[in-house]
Amino acid sequence: MQGWLARWEMEQGNWDDAMRLATSVVEHPGIAATSRVTPLAVIGRLRARRGEPDPWGPLDEALELAREADELQRYAPVAAARAEVRWLAGEDDRIDEETSAVLELALARGDSWTAGDMCAWRRRAGVGPPPDRGLIAEPFALELDDPVAAAAWWTHDGWPWRSSRASRDPTDSPVPASSSSPPVRSRDRPAAPAHHRPRCLDQDCWIGRGPAAPAAAPQTSSSRGWSV
Repeated sequence: MQGWLARWEMEQGNWDDAMRLATSVVEHPGIAATSRVTPLAVIGRLRARRGEPDPWGPLDEALELAREADELQRYAPVAAARAEVRWLAGEDDRIDEETSAVLELALARGDSWTAGDMCAWRRRAGVGPPPDRGLIAEPFALELDDPVAAAAWWTHDGWPWRSSRASRDPTDSPVPASSSSPPVRSRDRPAAPAHHRPRCLDQDCWIGRGPAAPAAAPQTSSSRGWSV
């Protein structure tokens, strides 16, 4: 339960509370392996958003535990987390491998919310085509065609973080430099391939207030692929 509460706090934009809860679960002695999956995904996701070291350590562990459990409810948060970390790192070309198997499983099981979440990340990476809109949950279906309407749906339902993410895909926002340096703008740094440009990592940039804290680009995983 604490692991899912950590994910809820993360989705609400309460990063400190989410990290505290997730860490308390994974550090608890004797915790069941399946109960570690969601909080590990939260930790990896938040490390990447904050530009902290080693987001892939907890995400790789979460993937291994999800495989052992072999349940969609374990695969889903891991796939979403890994897709986001790929996206933040500008590794759009790796998002298909992180989401395709879970999308297929979700569609087969009739889980429209997990399917929609996978489709949303695939849309951001330019992976498609998406499945029939009737097979995915309403806000995700809206996001595929009308991100502004999707943002309004999430706001009305009390999900400010998802609302911000639906309406703002900062594809070339600057990664903050050190606190003593002026901001590094896109035109001032060496060009990277379009699909390998880090996105803005800090919380304020996601919700439209601009960079507020220094952050480093997330590390690249050398990790395993999916097999569900």
